[in-house]
Amino acid sequence: MPALLEVEDLSVVYEGDRRTIPILDSISLKVDGSQTVGIVGESGSGKSVLLTAILGLLPPHWHITSGSIRLAGQELRGRDERALGKIRGKQLGLALANPRQHLNPILSVGRQLANVIRSYEPQPLDQALSKAVDLLHAVGIPDPVGRLQAYPHELSGGMCQRVILALAIANAPRLLMVDEPTSGLDVTISVQILDLLRESVRNLGSGLVLVSRDLGVVAHYCERVAVMRSGRIVEEAPVRSFFAAPRELYSQQLLRAAAAARDADLTIEAPDGASEVSQEMAAPVLELAGLIKRFPVKGGRQLTAVNDVSFTIRRGEAVALVGESGSGKTTVGRCILRLLDPSEGTVFFKGKDVTLLPRDQFRQLRSRIQMVFQDPFDSMDPRQRIGDAIAEPIRLTGSATQAERRARVDELLELVGLTTAASNLYPHQMSAGELQRVGIARAIATDPDLIVFDEPTSALDVSVRAEILNLLRDLQRRLGIAYLFISHDLTAVRRLCHRTAILYLGKLVEIGETESLFEAPMHPYSRALLSSVLYPDPEQVRSPFALTGEIPSPIDLPPGCPLHTRCPMATEHCSQVSPPLEEKTPGRRLSCLNVPALSSLAAQVPFEIQEYPYARRSNRLVGRRSARPVDP
Repeated sequence: MPALLEVEDLSVVYEGDRRTIPILDSISLKVDGSQTVGIVGESGSGKSVLLTAILGLLPPHWHITSGSIRLAGQELRGRDERALGKIRGKQLGLALANPRQHLNPILSVGRQLANVIRSYEPQPLDQALSKAVDLLHAVGIPDPVGRLQAYPHELSGGMCQRVILALAIANAPRLLMVDEPTSGLDVTISVQILDLLRESVRNLGSGLVLVSRDLGVVAHYCERVAVMRSGRIVEEAPVRSFFAAPRELYSQQLLRAAAAARDADLTIEAPDGASEVSQEMAAPVLELAGLIKRFPVKGGRQLTAVNDVSFTIRRGEAVALVGESGSGKTTVGRCILRLLDPSEGTVFFKGKDVTLLPRDQFRQLRSRIQMVFQDPFDSMDPRQRIGDAIAEPIRLTGSATQAERRARVDELLELVGLTTAASNLYPHQMSAGELQRVGIARAIATDPDLIVFDEPTSALDVSVRAEILNLLRDLQRRLGIAYLFISHDLTAVRRLCHRTAILYLGKLVEIGETESLFEAPMHPYSRALLSSVLYPDPEQVRSPFALTGEIPSPIDLPPGCPLHTRCPMATEHCSQVSPPLEEKTPGRRLSCLNVPALSSLAAQVPFEIQEYPYARRSNRLVGRRSARPVDP
């Protein structure tokens, strides 16, 4: 029997501007039925180009110059668009990254799914919409019936990613290719989606090509792995042998970056020039008290995105805000910056309630509160040079001459690890990591007291991600800036943040020091969240502690504890009483009615010390500690 997919000596070039640029160089790859092959490599290595070449979807001026692409023994190269159109979707499925770019902004989610279903199997619209509901349910979207009428701009990035996956599996293709399927998702939903993909592969006997920068995903969900660099496959091996002993130096570097040491000295230090930590440094920069944000929805109802959130951040402290997609993390950040007005509650910035300030007065404080966004390309004006982008917030404060602004831009570029020559570049001339450094430089240009980071590392390669996290730690120690770090990357959270606050359906369920919370999470949601973290180790023992059922709709929240419909430890009392956020142990606040039972369970399920051979600290190979639960 031939392999399900056979790519042999495939080469692709770009032809334009009187030159020819090689993109893929003699790529060979096989995928058997019921097999998952992972493709890893840094941005620009050619991973996504390979997928589009297999589907015959290369853009203009990109051409296959040699090689063969066979699906179940049948050659695909050379077929016309009509023939390939019959194969796509039914035999070959594709789910791309950057979901908002691939969803039609003027069609509802239900209509887009129904169109795909009906294009391969003609049927009444209501029947196709019924299948669309099943697909949305399968990819973990709460209230799938209600979401049929939603448009892409009304969904979070994680929700859009799940819609893309639903479109890809709509017609049960023989071979499914997914490009960064979990890049915009939190760990619990990521595991749910990956389990769904693996189940589909096993049940249908189909194949799966999984492109991911997350080596933890590859370690746990793939049988084989191919490493790409500069358009070539430099290593291919079974997953277990690859992670045990990668042969190529580049592969070893990727593993070192993925397993970079997360344990670090997180004491809050005074900025450069200060001899000791003063009382002013310990005073809160930000205080949230009872923050609530509601949005009106159709039918006169309201969606509660943030529900009674309270916490503080001190100068020089990094506090993480984590939770599943749609839990309200970004909404909290936007309320702090007054990009959204809170429905109830207060936001104190350096002792002043900014929710009571008129817009013109708040603008005077805006330079002291900055934000760094998730996608570095979307947050930059493509027509503006880098130097002008960094100088803009300085210019708006009106406190510097043109020469002073130019000197300040050069200083900031060097501070974030870029050369002064970068000021003359445009965003498209920089990599994602370099552009994220520009975003950080722009954020610190006005000497802020607080920076809100909204998923700042999710669009970056593993090695670049480690560099950015090191940069953020260094800047915080030197400048004493307070951070609110919104992220679903729990590895980054443990490496950077002093304290961690966990949100579920807009409500804080646990907050405490990061290391102690990771070592012994007490709330059942925290335990489920941390047990879903995938490390780059196929031998990792996964915790059996998991949630069941669907995430309730934020439009129709259940009574009592919002987690009781999914919690394996819920009692009848949990469905009637909403637990307050209270300090249960020193430094740990918790919202749960079953604290004694949870404390007992935490003691029974210890976290072991695990050695990763490719962890790196100060350019030395060392072991590191991980929050990997041991089966009780």
